[in-house]
Amino acid sequence: MDLKEYIQEIDRQYRTGRAREHSYRPALQQLMADLLPGMTVTNEPARISCGAPDFILSREAAYIPVAVGEAKDIDDDDLDGRRRHKDQFNRYKSSLDHIIFTDYLDFHFYQNGEWVENVRIGETRDGRIIPVKGQEERFVSLISHLSNAVPQRITSASKLAELMAA
Repeated sequence: MDLKEYIQEIDRQYRTGRAREHSYRPALQQLMADLLPGMTVTNEPARISCGAPDFILSREAAYIPVAVGEAKDIDDDDLDGRRRHKDQFNRYKSSLDHIIFTDYLDFHFYQNGEWVENVRIGETRDGRIIPVKGQEERFVSLISHLSNAVPQRITSASKLAELMAA
């Protein structure tokens, strides 16, 4: 699946008027799997110490998690985690090295608890999802960066305690 096909599938679901956050997840899982060969994208993985992220990206060779993603419904107005998602997002940012927060159209990338960049690939207009022109290359570059992500390392007992507390 490429980005054009992804937007088409998100739009198809969106136009039903019945789709919600979970409805779009298979398309996102497929897109990420196709853009990240050598990675396994797990939808609804087992709970981890800091919560239950919506998906985990793992290296296929050893299934070592390298990044997590948290998806909200389309046009969610708190992807920066300043209001209703604040506790959840802060918990993830303090515990995980590579995170994507998304509403399926807007992707916010964090590394080591700090915002890196965000990219908007689609928008709602007149009951449809339309692509944002000129963002495909930037989006693919940001997602591809995750294929080189290093799994979180625990280097000391204090780091382990800090992660477990978060």
